[in-house]
Amino acid sequence: MIGRILASGTWYAIGWARGAYGDAVIRDWILRHRGRTLSSPQVRLWELLLDLPAAAVAEWLVSPERRMWEGAGVA
Repeated sequence: MIGRILASGTWYAIGWARGAYGDAVIRDWILRHRGRTLSSPQVRLWELLLDLPAAAVAEWLVSPERRMWEGAGVA
């Protein structure tokens, strides 16, 4: 549910999730899932907001599976 809210929820829904779950839980979710379901710009936003480790985020964003989902891996 957290991933769905972060990926496609309104600002109101995201605010609700931050209040209901707390930033620590959301940060943990993003770290455990390596930003899956979130677009690259969304991951970068959460990197700034939740102080995610920059090296880990950079690694996620160049991973082959992410490129496939974002259309860059299609020939």
